[in-house]
Amino acid sequence: MSLADSVESMRTAAAATMLDECLLGKAASSGGLEPGHLSISWEPAISKCGVSVSAPREAGGGSQTDIGLVLVRFPYSLDLTDVTHIRLITRTGTALAEPEEYALEGTPGFGTTIRFAQAQRVTGGSVR
Repeated sequence: MSLADSVESMRTAAAATMLDECLLGKAASSGGLEPGHLSISWEPAISKCGVSVSAPREAGGGSQTDIGLVLVRFPYSLDLTDVTHIRLITRTGTALAEPEEYALEGTPGFGTTIRFAQAQRVTGGSVR
C-alpha cells in the first residue's frame, strides 16, 4: 500500500468516527455590520461532523453556562470555504429536537486526517 493510500485510509477511518451530522452555513450581511443584520444561508446537504462535548462551564446564581469554544471536526475532504456557522442536527445518530447552532471562530485548520475548527454556541442547550 502506498503512502497516499494509507493516508486516504486513515482519513476514511477518521470520518467514520464522526457520529454527528451538521448543516453548513455561510453568513451574508443583509444591510450593515450590526449583529441583527446577519443572515445565514444553509447548505442543503447534510455533512458528517464531530462536536466535542467538553466545553468549559461557569456556574453562578444556581445556573451554569458554557464559557468556552468547542472543537468541531469535519471530514478532510469537506470544503469549508466561507463556512461561518454549523447547525448540529443529530448527535451520535439521534436527531436533536432543537438543533444547535455554532459560529466558527477563526479559519478552519487541517490535520493529517481531519479538518477542524473552534466554535461558539449561538443557540440551543448545553453541549453536555
